Amino acid sequence: MLSPSTQRYDQTGKWKFYQRLPSLQSFLLLEQDQVSVHVYRRSGAVWIYSSHVSLADVIVLDDPACSLRVGELYAGIEGIA
Repeated sequence: MLSPSTQRYDQTGKWKFYQRLPSLQSFLLLEQDQVSVHVYRRSGAVWIYSSHVSLADVIVLDDPACSLRVGELYAGIEGIA
């Protein structure tokens, strides 16, 4: 989850480091005070970005192969509806 105190670093410095990891295929950032999931997927030498802002959205990842419902990622977090 992104918190106000670490959000900038998570989206810049940490993300730049993670992009260089050859084994990393997917990277998700979740905002903690609103429904907002930032998804980065590796496709060859480039990263593809998508944004999900509905609890009904489903995120499909290839590696690891899975489907994640945004509502499940936010389950149990107060103030998120």
